[in-house]
Amino acid sequence: MFSLSMQLNDLSGPIPPELSKFKRLRDLFLDVNPNISGRLPPELGFTGGLRYLGVSRTSLTGPVPRTFANLELIRFYFDRDGVCIPADLEAWLQTVPEREDGYSICTYQITVDPPTLYFEAPPLGDTARLKAAVITAEGDMVHDANISWSSADAAIATVDSTGLVTAVDYGTTQVTATSDALTATAEVEVVLTLTDRQVLDSIHQLLGGENWTDTTNWLTDEPLSEWYGVETNDAGKVVGLSLATNGLAGPTPDVLAELGDLVTLDLSGNALAGEIPSGLGALRQLQSLVLNDNALEGRLHPDLGRVAALRFLNIGSNNMVGVVPRTFANLALDTLYTADSGVCVPPSLDEWFAGIGQTDEADRCAASLAIAIVDLPSPTFYAIGETGTLSATYVNAEGDSTHEASVTWSSGDASVVSVDSRGRVTAVGAGTAEVTATHDSVTASIAVEVALPENDRDVLETLYDRTRGNGWTKATNWLSDEPLAEWAGVETDESGRVTGLSLSGNNLRGTIHPSIGQLDRLVTLDLSRNWITGSIPAEMGELSRLLNLILSVNALTGTLPPELGALDSLRALNVVVTSLSGRVPPSFAGLELDSFHAGGTELCLPPSLATWHAAIAQSDTPPDCAALVSVKPSSLTFAAVGDTARLSVTIIDAEGNAVESPAVTWETDDVTVAMVDATGLVTGRANGITTVTATYDSATVGGAEVAVRLSGSDRAALAALYHATGGDQWKDNTNWLTDEPLEEWHGVRVRSGRVDELELRNNDLNGQIPAAIGLLESLFILDLSNNAITGPIPPAIGRLQRLRDLNLRDTGLENPVPPEIGNMNGLSYLSLTNTNLSGPLPETFANLNVERFYHSGTGLCVPRSLAAWYETLGNTDPLPCIPETADREVLVALHDATDGPGWQDRYNWMTDKGVNTWEGIATDEEGYVTEIFLPWNKLTGSIPPELGDLARLEVLALYGNDLEGPIPPELGKLDRVRILLLSSNELEGPIPPEIGGMVSVDTMFLSGNDLSGPIPPEFGNLVNLEHLSLFENDLSGPLPAEFGKLKRLKSMWMVDNQFEGPLPPELGDMTSLEDLSLSRNKITGSLPPELGNLQNLKELGLNDNELTGPVPPELGNMSSLEGMYLMRNQLSGSIPAELGKLSNLETMWIFDNEFTGPIPAELRVIL
Repeated sequence: MFSLSMQLNDLSGPIPPELSKFKRLRDLFLDVNPNISGRLPPELGFTGGLRYLGVSRTSLTGPVPRTFANLELIRFYFDRDGVCIPADLEAWLQTVPEREDGYSICTYQITVDPPTLYFEAPPLGDTARLKAAVITAEGDMVHDANISWSSADAAIATVDSTGLVTAVDYGTTQVTATSDALTATAEVEVVLTLTDRQVLDSIHQLLGGENWTDTTNWLTDEPLSEWYGVETNDAGKVVGLSLATNGLAGPTPDVLAELGDLVTLDLSGNALAGEIPSGLGALRQLQSLVLNDNALEGRLHPDLGRVAALRFLNIGSNNMVGVVPRTFANLALDTLYTADSGVCVPPSLDEWFAGIGQTDEADRCAASLAIAIVDLPSPTFYAIGETGTLSATYVNAEGDSTHEASVTWSSGDASVVSVDSRGRVTAVGAGTAEVTATHDSVTASIAVEVALPENDRDVLETLYDRTRGNGWTKATNWLSDEPLAEWAGVETDESGRVTGLSLSGNNLRGTIHPSIGQLDRLVTLDLSRNWITGSIPAEMGELSRLLNLILSVNALTGTLPPELGALDSLRALNVVVTSLSGRVPPSFAGLELDSFHAGGTELCLPPSLATWHAAIAQSDTPPDCAALVSVKPSSLTFAAVGDTARLSVTIIDAEGNAVESPAVTWETDDVTVAMVDATGLVTGRANGITTVTATYDSATVGGAEVAVRLSGSDRAALAALYHATGGDQWKDNTNWLTDEPLEEWHGVRVRSGRVDELELRNNDLNGQIPAAIGLLESLFILDLSNNAITGPIPPAIGRLQRLRDLNLRDTGLENPVPPEIGNMNGLSYLSLTNTNLSGPLPETFANLNVERFYHSGTGLCVPRSLAAWYETLGNTDPLPCIPETADREVLVALHDATDGPGWQDRYNWMTDKGVNTWEGIATDEEGYVTEIFLPWNKLTGSIPPELGDLARLEVLALYGNDLEGPIPPELGKLDRVRILLLSSNELEGPIPPEIGGMVSVDTMFLSGNDLSGPIPPEFGNLVNLEHLSLFENDLSGPLPAEFGKLKRLKSMWMVDNQFEGPLPPELGDMTSLEDLSLSRNKITGSLPPELGNLQNLKELGLNDNELTGPVPPELGNMSSLEGMYLMRNQLSGSIPAELGKLSNLETMWIFDNEFTGPIPAELRVIL
């Protein structure tokens, strides 16, 4: 067999290794078979002829087998979420020309098989077993791994300790397997398979059956044919449902489509709402559909035109819209009633409509216009002179739409608003006016209001409108009549004036309206962590009482308004992670700020503000402003040798002042293309593109792009590429630099005499892309991927306006992406994957209409101002652009202290790329580290105390390494850490008492180390702790009574230590405890009766200690207990009868003690 293509099926199970017996197999395509599971069989690595392998969109998991190194694949696509690449196979994968983007290097992982479970019910209670395995980075199974199971929603499905899943109720949930900090989930879906009786029950429930006019026999055990309005066939299947004028109310239920034998459906004269379900198109036997006199909305779905048996349709007197779909031409209707439905018959269906025997006065479709406002949330203006743009959509009689149609605009009241020929509306005076659009005698109008804010309430309502308040995360009482102090995020003084406005992280999207300046009592304004666009209004300078202005992490653009320098009361200003740029205004010299933060912006500090900035107690360090050299025009194009043009230059110094008669030095990057004299006169000399620069003060440079495009420019551009990228050493350079037609050159395609395609993928190009590439102005496809190209992307590439596909992936390109790429209007596909490009995507990308954009494996980040554009591509979870913080230095200290060069995975560590691209590191939007996740990564040495300086750290996971030395007491400063995982290392010494400062921690795993000494009583401060693992250490001393303060603790695993002394009775105060494991220690004394207070305890492990005395009868109160392990102690006395109350007990091991007397009869019952 040569080719096996089985994609787009519903195949299941593993890939059979026997496929490797097809020694001539070249193509194996199994893509889009979501139920293919298991792992890639290693045997495939011995299929010597295999070149094309596709297993994407399957459920395969685990590492790619090492035997694949034997394969010379040309294309290999797989599911990157399930399949990973062993580190020693990464070099092999790089040789595959077409391969999966964004793959991950294998680490320790846990897998669940199968990844999905599907139950059909009734009946409920069916079971299926999941299997979990812990896999090493090398792909080997850990056979003795400790795995626990949990269900996200036990009301839908439960799972026991062996992975057995039981369907409980209908719905979807996830079952999770956990081993240490590794987790994997399986989707569990319990689907209701309905009988006709159940469908009718659902209809009764969904459509308010308790209020129906006639419900005779409904919901009884009577045959369905005895239910009011129901008709059945001989098999008892529902063929008719007639419930006209019967008080039905609510959205028309989709479940109607489950009545597969339905012939007649009459629900007329009720209060049905919503759209007619498209699923009714599946009722192939339906002959009569009567839905008139309801409140139905929306459009007729085209699927209804596929009900071939339909003969009678009545949808009259509803609130629907749109046209009768063209698919209705397939229907052989005898009767059609649509009057007053809102639906019209288009001209294309005139002949079909005329052939229907019985019809009413159906509306005939006519052309229409619809008006929308483009750049504002609503057609309301809040200031004189404010503008907004209207757009008209023309819908012809067939229902086809023309967006942004050419129309004539007019205003009904020019004293309120004016409108120009492009639909640009300008507010003139307070009031309301109609703005009308006309196209081919068709007109439409929209009401436009000019409402000038007069008080604080008006200003807040304006803010709500302009930032799309209906999408806010929290908007309690906004726009209501409640006092402003009751509005979410608003504070007022005794007179009701607004003094505080705190809407951080509230999903504000839009601009800040200048009327914000009317809140003249405002003290605090916090709009951080939103998606606010546009500029900071200068009117904020009127907020004379403002103390705190926090606008960080937004998409703000423009400059800091100098009017803010008048805010004498201002003490804190934060604009980090915005797109603000330019100089900090000189007027800021009068501000007495305590804190000023502007990291992650393009703001700079002029020299005159250096002393002012140095006096601020808390501040980051904006770069110093430099002079700006501007060359005009910014680009020149010559069509003949000897053509000339003069460039001019403007210099703005570091303070923002124009320099009179500046002395500059002119130079050209390539004198063979163009030369420039001392006056800026440029002369074209030969085909090519160069940059002419003007240098001021020996340091500051500005430039203009100069293109010389002569006859034969395409050939010259290709020759420049050849020489710049080592063409003599290319894998294939057939006919390059010869006199053969360009289409005979390897990788070149020509159309209409110009180069149309240039595909040199995986061709050993080595060097930089020359600027002359910009001469290929007719280029449609450019593919230079999988080559050793280095350096920057030349800005001249932005000249390729016709380019549709640009593939530069898997190259050594570096530096930021040039903003000129945003000029490439025709670009549809852009791949920059696996390059060294870094920095923020240019703002000009908002101009692109790309359909596919790939940039994984780079240091490129998405600024907040591009988030909306990025979302239109269907991309999620973009890498945010973050500013530099001191946290980078802490990470460097971690790297140096733990032998960073020897780590197993250290992607991007110690590079200039954002630390949020470093392996195992996550940050917040302001660049502060929130997560360090480096398990099983071959870290050695000691944990550096500098980690205690990561003030926003939430997760610290360093388990499974070879770390030694003590736990630094400085970790106690990490009061935001929720998860601390340091198990399976060689840490030693005592647990520092300072660890009690980690007051937010809910999970602490310190097991599998050499820790010693007592547990400090400061553990009692960890009131949020839920899971504590200290097993397999050398800890000693008594358990602190302060454990009783841990009211949220659920699991406490402390086996295999040297704990001694009695159990503190305060353990009985840990009422959330579910698992208490203190086996194999040296605990003495008696069992405290207070343990009986642990109503949620499921596992009690106290075996292999030195406990004495009787078992307290109070232990019989532990109603949730499933396992009791007290063996190998010195307990004595009789077994209390009260243990017989433990109805959930499954395991009770109490052997090797000194119990006396009979086994209580009560205990025999549960055993």
